[in-house]
Amino acid sequence: MARVVQSNGWVVAFEPDWETLVIDSDQRGVTRAITNFWCDNFPSGWVGRYLFKYFRQAGLTDIAVDPITICLTEFELADKILDLSRTVEKISEQGTISQNDLTLWFKAIDQNDQAGEFFCAFTAFLVRGRKP
Repeated sequence: MARVVQSNGWVVAFEPDWETLVIDSDQRGVTRAITNFWCDNFPSGWVGRYLFKYFRQAGLTDIAVDPITICLTEFELADKILDLSRTVEKISEQGTISQNDLTLWFKAIDQNDQAGEFFCAFTAFLVRGRKP
């Protein structure tokens, strides 16, 4: 992007860091496996954390980084955005976690959701820099 921007122009990027995905659950091991699987299924699940370095390496100046945390408190919306159900299906197909553990995890997530206590979040980074 930096090479096609005119001098004194701005480059702006917004990317998540999927390793920051958190889901409130008492089942830490299963949750960690799910969030790690989610992150690792992107070509660059850590791209958000690399943006500052990329902007520096591109020779941009006046670089600013704004972390933006997106919080979701309804499972239905979180599932639409993050495709958690499909992620769990993929994990189940691989046999990484037992079907029983995944069923218990989903049951607990559903109970939290029904009680209005579901919570998940992730952080994305808005980075901007000026081409000298």
